Amino acid sequence: MAVCGEAIALGKAISEGEKEFETIVAVWYPKDDTTKEPAVAPPCGMCRELLGDYQPDIHIISKEGTEIFKVAVSELLPNKCDHEYNK
Repeated sequence: MAVCGEAIALGKAISEGEKEFETIVAVWYPKDDTTKEPAVAPPCGMCRELLGDYQPDIHIISKEGTEIFKVAVSELLPNKCDHEYNK
């Protein structure tokens, strides 16, 4: 199990007093890329849930195939469990 960049970035920003976030993006350097250019990394399921829990209005820069796009976290994790039903 690893800790993703989104979780580290969010945790660090919150520990430094930030409370609201508009957009987040994770990048990585592919081992087989000879250009050494960073690539957009789509968030894993755990990060989608984490970001949705802490910042339900946040947008994510993501990638599908060769397309890079900005999307609301709620669109990446539809029908998310809403803990309001327990109240």
